[in-house]
Amino acid sequence: MLQKKLISILTCSVLTLTLVSAPVKNTFAVTTIPNEKIVSEEFAKKQSEIQPKYGENEKITVVSTEYQTVTLTPSGQPAGGNNFKSGGSLFLNYDSGGSQSISVGLGWEPFSFSVSTGQMSTNAYTSGSTVNFPAGNNYYIVKLNRRMKFERHKVDVYQYNTYQYTYYTTVSSIYSNSHYLQQVY
Repeated sequence: MLQKKLISILTCSVLTLTLVSAPVKNTFAVTTIPNEKIVSEEFAKKQSEIQPKYGENEKITVVSTEYQTVTLTPSGQPAGGNNFKSGGSLFLNYDSGGSQSISVGLGWEPFSFSVSTGQMSTNAYTSGSTVNFPAGNNYYIVKLNRRMKFERHKVDVYQYNTYQYTYYTTVSSIYSNSHYLQQVY
């Protein structure tokens, strides 16, 4: 009986070691589906608009990620810039202001998106930053750097767990914000 327990413990240990040493699959690896049918993103969107597809679900895989910084001029600033002879501050709201369309070249395709330019104000905001201006006779405008994150998604569409088709799409989001003063004169 003792010998049987010892063999059982050794067997479990060997199995555990085997599992620990197994290679780990990369989570960004793209799996290919037998007889994969790749369609355009426009086709996929039209399919979902035609009629609701009961039992339809999507498996999304991030296949690539890229970061780029875009520089914007927040609205609410005089064209000639701001001047505080004794120093001063304004507030930059990241979430308001106008919208600007931007096109960037990504490793997989050109991509266009819209992003808020931000808004300068004398009122403090919860979503933003205080911008301090130096004392003196110089005029400054505030520039907003938005670090954008772009993800390339592979989307496999299934209906009742039966593969239908695959399409690719790009998703953008704001990764971080920073600002600086640009001297006008």
